[in-house]
Amino acid sequence: MGMGMGMGMGMGMGLEAKLALSGHVLMENRNGLCLDISISQVDRRAERREALWMLKRKRENGFSPATLGADLA
Repeated sequence: MGMGMGMGMGMGMGLEAKLALSGHVLMENRNGLCLDISISQVDRRAERREALWMLKRKRENGFSPATLGADLA
């Protein structure tokens, strides 16, 4: 059997692709500015962990928001 569609790159027939990485963005809401970006491995706590880590890094640089919100897309 040859390398047909769906058989290359280690994919077997009938297997779906699994998401392995997740992107996270810390945004400033008033002007829509991107303050920080991170990429992490997917797990159940990645979104919360990355948000807290990005916020901690920004607070170390003097950033101190009055409010904070989250959105899961």
